[in-house]
Amino acid sequence: MKRNRGLIWLCSAALVLFLALILLPGIRQAGGSRFSRNVEEDLFSLNMERLNCTIAEPFSLKAGDTIDVSIARVSGALSVSIGQANREPVYEGTNPELTSFQVRIREDGDYLFSLSGKQAKGSISFQINRTAD
Repeated sequence: MKRNRGLIWLCSAALVLFLALILLPGIRQAGGSRFSRNVEEDLFSLNMERLNCTIAEPFSLKAGDTIDVSIARVSGALSVSIGQANREPVYEGTNPELTSFQVRIREDGDYLFSLSGKQAKGSISFQINRTAD
């Protein structure tokens, strides 16, 4: 009889663990962020179903390079910046809606493209146009 109780307890624990592993990722995802990110050599784009975090991508840029930025914020709060560490950003925006513009790089260096959202929904893309060497 003790052996059956032990087996029942073990099966119940395994079932609870199995259900937790299946359900917890869905719960975490429901309260967190849902987005798709595309990063290539000269492109960084993000489609946001719900962005509740900060995402950053580094790029090495040269003076004369330009960045074509396209933003379509549908809802929520969104902050965008492009800059080098410990320097003023070359671009910084809060809650841009539907806009396209170009940013010119004036100094060689490593730049960070950063997005911070709070229930942000929409899309953004950064297309880098490199200067000819």
